[in-house]
Amino acid sequence: MEDFVPRPQLSLLTSALSKQLDSLTADWLNTALVKIAASDDLQTASELQLQYSAMARRKLGSATISELSEGLHWQADQLGRILLISELLKLAKPVQVKDLINQVYKLADEYEKIAIIKGIDLLVESDLLVELALHTGRTNSISLFSAIALNNPYPALHYDDKAFNQLVLKALFMELDIVDVIGLKSRLNLKLSELCADLVKERLLAGRQPPTSIWLAINYSHLSAKAKLCYLEFTIDEDPNQRYYSLLGLLENGASDYTNEFWFKLEQWLAVESEGSVRQIIIALLKQRTTTQHAISKPKLVTCSFE
Repeated sequence: MEDFVPRPQLSLLTSALSKQLDSLTADWLNTALVKIAASDDLQTASELQLQYSAMARRKLGSATISELSEGLHWQADQLGRILLISELLKLAKPVQVKDLINQVYKLADEYEKIAIIKGIDLLVESDLLVELALHTGRTNSISLFSAIALNNPYPALHYDDKAFNQLVLKALFMELDIVDVIGLKSRLNLKLSELCADLVKERLLAGRQPPTSIWLAINYSHLSAKAKLCYLEFTIDEDPNQRYYSLLGLLENGASDYTNEFWFKLEQWLAVESEGSVRQIIIALLKQRTTTQHAISKPKLVTCSFE
């Protein structure tokens, strides 16, 4: 079995980082990497990694790395820490990788924990670290939880449905925008739609609005007839964020069995909609409509209920 080799994507990120560092900072990072690589044993290398990682934020700074592909969000110190860990892992045998990363995580401060979790898919290509990812998902720290839940492909690639659904629900409870949950559309399932519909119902019964991005985790076709009617009411809600996300959810995850009343309201609302982003989605939905146009009657009043 081959020893650990960093994934190719890491080299691309490293190139973007090197373009942003000045000569003194780049020399510091290169020296740290060389010393870790030249260590006589794994214990010494681990101690050096811990030492240099503790200095990463002060030495490298927390500026966002430019020239990255859309959806990639890295700070200089975060990526520097990933490079230090990656260099350490080169000295480890395959059977040591999991325990070594867990050890580094255990000793790390929150900044380094965030870096490890953001880069978990760079450090290993398999589900080797699912337990660590799930453990991180139980944190109460919004910053650390966001590192695993948002802009991170690992959960969508390696979580089962139950774990993925729990991640999405917690993100909603923490008022995070789940538009940044990578793979949400492909991992959407009946149970997640039901759980989110229950959350909407609970919020409405308590006199509160549901999280605005919750509609992205609901497939309209999974809902009961009453819940569908309630969903459509949010497409003309007074809150533009509710309108935007509920319509976007229909565009991304919806079905074709919308009522005539819905199309009537949508066409009427387009004439008065002032938010450009919402107007674009309405236009896209109307264009997407493939059913034969009917004479649409004025909508009836319905009672919103997610039962």
